[in-house]
Amino acid sequence: MKPYILYGTDGCHLCDLAFDECKILGITDLIERIDIVDSTELLAKYSLTIPVFRHVDKHIDLNWPFTATDLKALLDK
Repeated sequence: MKPYILYGTDGCHLCDLAFDECKILGITDLIERIDIVDSTELLAKYSLTIPVFRHVDKHIDLNWPFTATDLKALLDK
């Protein structure tokens, strides 16, 4: 299991922008991308807030909009 999750969906330009912010930090290999459309539970939870970056171990969600600086602050907690 990877330490981070990026919740989103196909065709979401904001999700692509969020992934680009992760690229800035060089953490894309550590991220599992999950399409919320594949789960009614995730769709209900995140449909209005995607993209959402989740720190798995710390159980912390970072909702869009966020920057690489915001991501770094979360990773440094």
